[in-house]
Amino acid sequence: MDQSQSISEEDRQTFRAEALFFRALSYRMLANLFGGVPLILEEVSIPRRDYVRASREEVYQQCHDDLTESIQVLKNIDQVVDGKVNKQVAQHLLAEINISLGNYNEAISVATQVINYSGVGLMTERFGRHKDRPGDVYRDLFELDNQNRSSGNTEGLYVIQSDWRNPASTRQDMLLWALMPDIGSLTIRVSTANGTQSLPVSMVYNEKLGGWGIGWIRPTSHMLYGIWKADFEGDMRNSKYNIIRDIQIDGVPSTSPDYGKWYVADGYKDRAPAFNDTIRNWYPILRKISLGEGDFPDDYVRKDASGNPMVSPFGGTILLNQDHNLFRDRYLFRLAETYLLRAEAHLLAGDPVGAAADINVLRRRAHTFEIQPAMVDIDFLLDERMRELYGEEFRMLTLTRMGLLYDRNKKYNEKSGISIQPYHNLWPIPFSEIERNVSAKLEQNPGYN
Repeated sequence: MDQSQSISEEDRQTFRAEALFFRALSYRMLANLFGGVPLILEEVSIPRRDYVRASREEVYQQCHDDLTESIQVLKNIDQVVDGKVNKQVAQHLLAEINISLGNYNEAISVATQVINYSGVGLMTERFGRHKDRPGDVYRDLFELDNQNRSSGNTEGLYVIQSDWRNPASTRQDMLLWALMPDIGSLTIRVSTANGTQSLPVSMVYNEKLGGWGIGWIRPTSHMLYGIWKADFEGDMRNSKYNIIRDIQIDGVPSTSPDYGKWYVADGYKDRAPAFNDTIRNWYPILRKISLGEGDFPDDYVRKDASGNPMVSPFGGTILLNQDHNLFRDRYLFRLAETYLLRAEAHLLAGDPVGAAADINVLRRRAHTFEIQPAMVDIDFLLDERMRELYGEEFRMLTLTRMGLLYDRNKKYNEKSGISIQPYHNLWPIPFSEIERNVSAKLEQNPGYN
């Protein structure tokens, strides 16, 4: 018997609703990045070379239709297991799709359904495995094992599950190693009996600093410094528990007067040798992308000859250089973003009062000052998204969706802003796809011809 016949009708409908959600999620990503793409709604069983692009609006409309149907079937978030597609995450995505279609009132309505659902809520009190340590609730949101409802977290709408011990799972976590500075290569100039020498600041990576980074991806100065200027000390999201802005020098021998001093506060950053690539080797460390002390598996802790964990002099065990694997579940969507989507819809609908009210819900949680409606525009909204979602959201998708990839990079990105052009608001259709599509014309995006 065909195994599909043994599935109950309820399960069949649920599988379809989940598939519709993931199809909408995928096409939303394609439309944001490329604009219009071919819409393929039926299984392709033989090779085709006659694809044509639908319009961007048609793709978004398909996402709208898929999500609308799935919402009728999907269960509420508190009725499914962790990591399962649910009604509230589909509504969250539908709110964004409605903004893309210009349906601002519908976006507000569906986002409100998510926000008002009794099974979700922003986390405002300390919780989870490290709630008794010094810290704050924003840091708690990103501690190991704190992302799911089973840990008491009602803010995560959809959490990507990770099982690092499962050899069949994808284990590498790019953010953990690529977005962290290469502090192991930091050096300073010191005076010795043999003259001036360059000595390492930190000979090892330890869990207190979040792990073993290589600094391939550096946040912009606007993210690291600019967005915090109005309340650098007060905003919880910029607290010392969430962004490490200085480290103690532990690599210089303990007999040196430099040992134990602070790399930034005591001026050593400015004494780095000319060959020291400080753009890669030092910038503030985003703790939300890393783990906390005691959270790295024992397999990744260095041991001495007796098999005892090696400890850094200023706290934290010393790690092996394989500690870039994925150990922690991650948010795909979080309720905080639902508030920001509703704020965006309010703003685009001509209601800055409603936009400010939604933004202030998050700012109150962050213990920073509340804003006035006159302060809200798209630039402020994007800055607030960065303050709340840095290192977490797929920022490229947000900027291409808004058509602001060029504007924001030109204004704030010290590297790509030099060469970026307006047509880069959309990505190019891969030439390999155009070339093999011999039975129809697959149009390229303007500027890439």
